[in-house]
Amino acid sequence: MCCILLNTFCLAICWYQMTPSVVYALDLLNWLFMTIFTLEAVIKLIAMKCDYFNDSWNVFDFTVVIFSTIAVILDITHINEDMAT
Repeated sequence: MCCILLNTFCLAICWYQMTPSVVYALDLLNWLFMTIFTLEAVIKLIAMKCDYFNDSWNVFDFTVVIFSTIAVILDITHINEDMAT
């Protein structure tokens, strides 16, 4: 619950014309929380096997983790494309 609240706070503190260092720090925190949530989902999947998907909160968690991973991959790909040009 603490990680969820801290992640929500980090996502909510964005403001107009943030300095690049703040943007970078918030991106790192977002990746850290995504890693924590991914590890939680993987550990629960290993422990619970197919029963993991019987709980709707786990399905919701898994969906959020998948979409977060896709967003980070797209973000990294976009950053690499910007550096190449």
